[in-house]
Amino acid sequence: MKSSVIKGKLNIIVAIVFLVILLAICYVGIFAFAALFLIENEINEDQSKDKTEYDTTVTAVITENRLIGTSRGKGVKARPVNSYRPVYRYEYKGKTYTVFGDAASSKPHYNVGDEVVVSISSEDPEKMLDPDFNPQTEYKDFRKDVFRLKIYPAIFAIVAFIITALIVVILVRGNSRKE
Repeated sequence: MKSSVIKGKLNIIVAIVFLVILLAICYVGIFAFAALFLIENEINEDQSKDKTEYDTTVTAVITENRLIGTSRGKGVKARPVNSYRPVYRYEYKGKTYTVFGDAASSKPHYNVGDEVVVSISSEDPEKMLDPDFNPQTEYKDFRKDVFRLKIYPAIFAIVAFIITALIVVILVRGNSRKE
């Protein structure tokens, strides 16, 4: 009799522990989902920026792929990561402009000497947009990754919920049969 009471209490404790674990997993999943939702909203805002000010096209030459020193991680665990931004040179109304690209990548996107058709603002020719390589075009691939990442916490939480529910049901049925 004592052993069945002890097993019953033990099963209840195990069920409570599993429920606490489930709540923790759901909390982490909700937090991850919310963070990814905010990232996706920021990407969408960047995608909808007004591009009408870029009303003139010119041909630019890539003069350099500027190495930007960045790091991944913090403190002692920081690792240097190379990023490259193209430098564009173009002429407009007899004046030469040299402009850094808005987007960066881990490998140079263009070779030095490449000619690229870019859009500029006729009112402010130093404002330039490369239609093939800018934050918006780079976000398209990243947006797909964010969408995939949003699915993982949801699937993980659902699987954890099902497993926990099954364990609780098994424990409760085991207790009810022994009594």
